Amino acid sequence: MTLKRRLWVTFVHFFIFLFKLKRYEKSYHFNTSLTLDDAENHIDIVTIAFNNEYLIEKQIELLQQFITDPNYSFLVADNSSVPEKRLLIQEVCRKKGVGYISLPDNLLIKYCGDGYSHGASLNWIYYNYLSKRKAAIFGFIDHDLFPIAPISLKAKLGDSDFYGPIRDREQGWYIWAGLSFFKYDAVKLVKLNFIPYVINGVFLDTGGSNYPILYKHYNKELLHDLTITNVSLEEKETMDYHTDYLQFIDHCWLHLINGSNWKRIAEESQQKKEQILNEIVQDPASIKRYISMP
Repeated sequence: MTLKRRLWVTFVHFFIFLFKLKRYEKSYHFNTSLTLDDAENHIDIVTIAFNNEYLIEKQIELLQQFITDPNYSFLVADNSSVPEKRLLIQEVCRKKGVGYISLPDNLLIKYCGDGYSHGASLNWIYYNYLSKRKAAIFGFIDHDLFPIAPISLKAKLGDSDFYGPIRDREQGWYIWAGLSFFKYDAVKLVKLNFIPYVINGVFLDTGGSNYPILYKHYNKELLHDLTITNVSLEEKETMDYHTDYLQFIDHCWLHLINGSNWKRIAEESQQKKEQILNEIVQDPASIKRYISMP
């Protein structure tokens, strides 16, 4: 590792350390509990919110409509950088009756990038909340990911220990953090780490640090094979992944892509994606206009 890289890693871990200092007991939260009456039959679903209350509200509505597992809880972990947005997201969660935790101020957003900020948020939630509850299944969905057909997460995992799209890199593989579910018994002895990871110059995004401690020792052929389809919003000579596409995953998830607009794409493109989402919320069958569903 070069000196420059060592300094960068030290810099990042300093901010991760600061982020970890604040504990659940000191956070602002409601509709939450560190204990479960029936952990063996429970599923915990967490989304990391970021500056968009509209997406959170629609996500809650679609989860309530399409998640078929009888015993699940949904938690919004708020990583928003704008205080006013945190207040609006809190209002949505109160209205919908779901759990809410305000995450610590996250300097990683400003100085280290979204992947590190997201990874630190997942670590915080896992060690301060999920690992205390010990639900049989727990997992994460991005705030711009939505169920669009009936889903049983228990059935999706089946005999596998993990569920989610695989990011297969030359130097290693990991499950995309934006849709990642785990059986607690399969990972409880592993010190999970969702921070990005660099191996031999290859960058593994959020969740990549789980490769050397978890995925490296697991046969990914045992995992559920997810179909991923990118659908263009319009045809152009030059297409941009973050601007011009919607993504459908496993025939039952819609990924708006770039929901918080961290890529700073044109506002009209974001509005078009949200209009499509609202159309699907109002009429789930309208999804057939964009992709053939089985």
